[in-house]
Amino acid sequence: MTTFKNSSKLLGLLVISLTTLSGCAATSNTSAPNSSSVAEVASEYEPGVTTTITNQGLVSRDWLEANATDPDLVILHIAAEEGVYERGHIPSARKLDWATGLTGGADRGIVGRASFETVGRDLGINQNSKIVVYGETHQLYATWAVWVFKIYGFNNVRLLDGGLANWEATGGELSLQVPTFSSGDFSPGEPNLNLRAFIEEVVVAAKTGDSDNTLIVDNRSLESYLGEVESGATFDGHVPSAESLFSFSLFTEENTYLDAANIAETYEAIGVTSDKEIILYCGTGLLASASWFALTQVLGFENVKNYDGSWTEYGNAENVPIESAGA
Repeated sequence: MTTFKNSSKLLGLLVISLTTLSGCAATSNTSAPNSSSVAEVASEYEPGVTTTITNQGLVSRDWLEANATDPDLVILHIAAEEGVYERGHIPSARKLDWATGLTGGADRGIVGRASFETVGRDLGINQNSKIVVYGETHQLYATWAVWVFKIYGFNNVRLLDGGLANWEATGGELSLQVPTFSSGDFSPGEPNLNLRAFIEEVVVAAKTGDSDNTLIVDNRSLESYLGEVESGATFDGHVPSAESLFSFSLFTEENTYLDAANIAETYEAIGVTSDKEIILYCGTGLLASASWFALTQVLGFENVKNYDGSWTEYGNAENVPIESAGA
């Protein structure tokens, strides 16, 4: 039932992370410019010929080890848990703190353009750098990083499939050495609003209910979607007309993404197709960023937005339609 509410406002750790993130975690506010297609830059990342967009957002452990000495390669450890980088990271990886380097901090949202430029230059990133990011116990903070780089028009960025947890579990070498490097000339472009959704358009889509053209997907757990667990917001439930797809269902037990065919089948089961505008949300945009990555960087969808205000904003908003099992 839909109502209108009023309000004022490493592998071993994965199980804990799943529980914590069933509603999500993160931020919202900015956009990205012109970009070369994934296919155009694929040859820089894939040894041999690749002619399809599918899976071009991912690199494997084997690829990273084989290309580790490339002078243009910048490996970024997306740090979300205290002390993980210091206890051991992928050799030559540079630490990028998710909270201070990729979000808007207390104001929520994504990092601002000027701040992101400073962060990138301090990390030695250049305009011709090839970036590979990886997460710690799961992929969410790293997929958020890819999304932010893309928003600011930097497209030579890929995700290490499986992240640090899988790297370590499969015998990958860890290092305690912090790399040294010179400042870079990183220059993010104007933000691309086509990669982000905002509450106004979510409300319009919810009221219209036109799933033939625009489909909203809730990437939280089913219990969060149904409003059966407390979200921490004033109201619980989901955006009317939204379909439910928990982002962790897109991953294997090894913390890697499912293959493209299985990802496509999973989305198609809830009506997600490439001819529609897709709006994704969760609790704060993290789970939704993993779903955004799967759709855009693995399947090659072009019209996908992450509503990073997500339920933290929507569930505390005034006069917005909300649906829940108990309403």
